[in-house]
Amino acid sequence: MKHSIKDIYLALISLLFPVHIISWAIYYSHLSLIVNSAIFFISFCWFWYNGMIATHNFIHTPFFKNNNMNRAYTLINSCSIGVPHMMFHYHHMQHHSHNNSLKDPSSTLRYGKNGKQENWLSYCAFAPYRRGTFDMFQMSLDKGKGIILFSQIACISIFYLFLFSISVDFLFYIYFPIFYIGWFFSSMENYFEHYRASNPDNRFSNSVSYYGSLYNKIFLNVGYHQEHHLEPQTHWSDIRTVKEKYAKKMSDNDLFISTGPPLLGHFSKQKY
Repeated sequence: MKHSIKDIYLALISLLFPVHIISWAIYYSHLSLIVNSAIFFISFCWFWYNGMIATHNFIHTPFFKNNNMNRAYTLINSCSIGVPHMMFHYHHMQHHSHNNSLKDPSSTLRYGKNGKQENWLSYCAFAPYRRGTFDMFQMSLDKGKGIILFSQIACISIFYLFLFSISVDFLFYIYFPIFYIGWFFSSMENYFEHYRASNPDNRFSNSVSYYGSLYNKIFLNVGYHQEHHLEPQTHWSDIRTVKEKYAKKMSDNDLFISTGPPLLGHFSKQKY
């Protein structure tokens, strides 16, 4: 592994998800409603965790020393996240370039009114279908990555066709809802990682951090979001050193620190 042996765990999360979905598609009609419901919940959590943690970390710190292995990962992971990995890559890098400003395709301010953040519910519900997603398709082509992009699209198409051949009902009534709900919660995570951090021009307070130990242990320090924006190239296992490095500057610039994890951000209080 390129950065840490611990990244094997993240790679497996991404690479095994399509195998899990195909296996479930084969057997789901023979399983009870209770069992299918339990697997549905596990699969949603798996999908969401892969996009929010594994894929996100790979974008900043690719797992493998060998570039061909990294390319192979992006092909398989495109099936895991349901969209071309390259589009997600550019979409997220635009987020880091513009830090939730109006130029950021995932900005919480873009569709808000009077300079305020958009309502979290509409932001999460419509995020996958907004123009920024399709702009990333064009950006991939403009950067000369068309072959890679269409290779990833081909992998996704084969994956969907395979599921279709196994069970149309599974594809439309099981997989696609998991896909939508997973991306809904991913958008929700991003929204509350910037909730009330209304100054995208201030690099020391354009995000919201949450330092709960259990949450950050499970989600591999994703709560250190302001720190991640300051040094996105820092591996997740070392992100706490960034907090120590910039602690005074973040404090002096009134960094919002949430009292609860991002998904509970609507109910959490903020403190400086």
